[in-house]
Amino acid sequence: MSKGLPFDWLNTIARKRTREIKDAGLCRKFELVERSSPGRYFFDSSGSPVISFCSNDYLSLSAHSKVIAAAREALVTNGVGTCGSRNIGGTNVDHVELEKCLASVHRRESALLFSSGFIANFAAVVSLIEEFGRAQEGITFVSDRLNHASLIDGMRLGAGLAAGSGSPGFVEVKVFEHNDVASCKLAIEEAKFGRKVVIAESIYSMEGDRSPIAELASISRSAGALFLLNEVHAVGVFGRGGGLAVELPSAHGPDLVVGSLSKAFGSFGGYLAGDAEVIDWLRLVSRFFIFTSTLPVSVARAARAAVEIACEEDDLRHELFERVSYLRRSLAAQGILALGDSHIVPVVVSSVAWPHERAIGTCEALSRSLLSSGFYATTMKYPTVPLGMPRLRLSVTPLHEKREIDEFVSALSNFWGALGIERVSA
Repeated sequence: MSKGLPFDWLNTIARKRTREIKDAGLCRKFELVERSSPGRYFFDSSGSPVISFCSNDYLSLSAHSKVIAAAREALVTNGVGTCGSRNIGGTNVDHVELEKCLASVHRRESALLFSSGFIANFAAVVSLIEEFGRAQEGITFVSDRLNHASLIDGMRLGAGLAAGSGSPGFVEVKVFEHNDVASCKLAIEEAKFGRKVVIAESIYSMEGDRSPIAELASISRSAGALFLLNEVHAVGVFGRGGGLAVELPSAHGPDLVVGSLSKAFGSFGGYLAGDAEVIDWLRLVSRFFIFTSTLPVSVARAARAAVEIACEEDDLRHELFERVSYLRRSLAAQGILALGDSHIVPVVVSSVAWPHERAIGTCEALSRSLLSSGFYATTMKYPTVPLGMPRLRLSVTPLHEKREIDEFVSALSNFWGALGIERVSA
């Protein structure tokens, strides 16, 4: 872009904001790595092999031979992209069959595909706001403090849309303390509007902990509130593939489920699952579904193969849980505290006496040291996690060998000590 023109103000804003982020130590580094099969292997920018300990490919299904074969077959017969939205040549039998498969896995009547889990969350929240705003009815969202950015941004955008359509003040957002049922109940009781939506996640990605789903569902029902549950990090891993909610009686679960195909299912995309009438409504009104190209057929077919494998092969989950348990025990033996109780193993790199700049710098140094030793575990920092609480978000897969975990924990412990990070007593 030419400099000195009237629209150069954007360059000025971008330059100033970028400098502020860098000065605060919050600039994100996009490590150049090349993925290889099986999924735990990467190559760094110099071509050296590294083992990933931070992937969302929880079951290594992205590298499964049946999943790859399904994608390859579809590529040959259907080409690369659909080049159309669902109502303009973009609905293939693979999309329909995948939606049926996902509805069955979640024990729901219907499901609807989106281009990502982020967009699926957005679609659910914004569609609710638009509908009630159009009817001049208010809506209150009761949201866990640590909900994903897509849910938070959906509420923000939806509130702006409501205001822009002449319905200002028709959206209220009440935040309850993380996984605190009493706090959630109080927020519901204090809600300004009769229409209420409780929003939570079954597994919190940066905390590694589980949501009290049954309790949240119970207080939602008692208050006549809709319960929306984001299951993106639980699907495939729990409930024989259907996430944590399917382990509960249907009367104790959510009304609407958000899932992802790009994590344990090793593919790409997101979806919503719920009652048929609700899904039909979203299909007709969600701009995030209507005005976008649909998933490539190869992606849909690969995702369906992955979902079927995840549902049928319990051994994958057993092997994953064995390795997660071994990693957690190994970290504890070294005095390294791991948060949560799920397959996600966050390790916070901080100290109460450290300013956030030191915490970030130390965490990044730890990540770089691990990479130079052949292990990939990237730094998670604000705004993904609270300021001053950077962490390594660790994960393993069924393909990680015990020897590899031992070597990783040994390297991590050595660098942990060298960088002066506090250990905890066993």
